[in-house]
Amino acid sequence: MKKFKLEGVGSRVGRSGGHGEPFKRAGAELIRQANAVAKDNKSLAEALKIVGKQLIEKGKSISHR
Repeated sequence: MKKFKLEGVGSRVGRSGGHGEPFKRAGAELIRQANAVAKDNKSLAEALKIVGKQLIEKGKSISHR
C-alpha cells in the first residue's frame, strides 16, 4: 500500500473516508501489471493477480457504500 500511496495510485490511501477504495484501486493496478508481464513470467503474473484479487476483496469488505 505504501508503494501505491507514493505513486499516487489510490489517491486516498491512508485518509479517513476512503472506505476501501484505495485497496480496490491498488488491486486493480496489480492486475494490470500482471497482465503486462504475463507473456514473460507466468508465475509472477499469477501471483500478482492473486494478491490483486485479495486487495479488491479487502476493499469490498470495508466499503461502506
